Amino acid sequence: MKRVLILTIFLMLVAAAFSNLVVYSSVDEANARKILNAFVEETGVKVDFVFLSSGPALARIEAESNNPQADVWFGAPLENHIIAKERGLTQSYKTLSVYGVSPEFYDVEGYYHPIYMNPLGVGVNTSVIEQIKASVPETWEDLLDSSYRRMIQYPNPQSSGTAYSLITGLVKIYGEDGAFEYLKNLAPNI
Repeated sequence: MKRVLILTIFLMLVAAAFSNLVVYSSVDEANARKILNAFVEETGVKVDFVFLSSGPALARIEAESNNPQADVWFGAPLENHIIAKERGLTQSYKTLSVYGVSPEFYDVEGYYHPIYMNPLGVGVNTSVIEQIKASVPETWEDLLDSSYRRMIQYPNPQSSGTAYSLITGLVKIYGEDGAFEYLKNLAPNI
């Protein structure tokens, strides 16, 4: 009887130790907190999450590949998940929740699934535009105008999934050489 009691207590302790889901979240922290809190409320599974932009998240997952510390990588642009799959850093999980979603937006082998799509755009401070007497940019080409010299902020694509997505989008628009030529021409305005 004593052995059964000790085994039961041991199993309960082990279960308690593994009851938290560890999530690396590349979804912005405010929205991740809302989504993960709703998940906890619905499932009862406790969640510990660490907010990491997609570049640092991918680097951390790779650094931990021999001793993973997270159960789930939540969010990040598709390209980052493709890299993680190619490097053998993630595991497949097939689900029917992709029913009706075009296969170009998820991995048919189950390595990544869509959660949202964000359009890329440019935020404009209209007061500054008025001060410099420039027009509001309407195209990517408009951003090359010298009136925007040193006025555009752009994050590092090594750490920002959004910046990385912009580069991959520019490659789709202009081709690889054209995208890098565009970025060279944009550089004085950054």
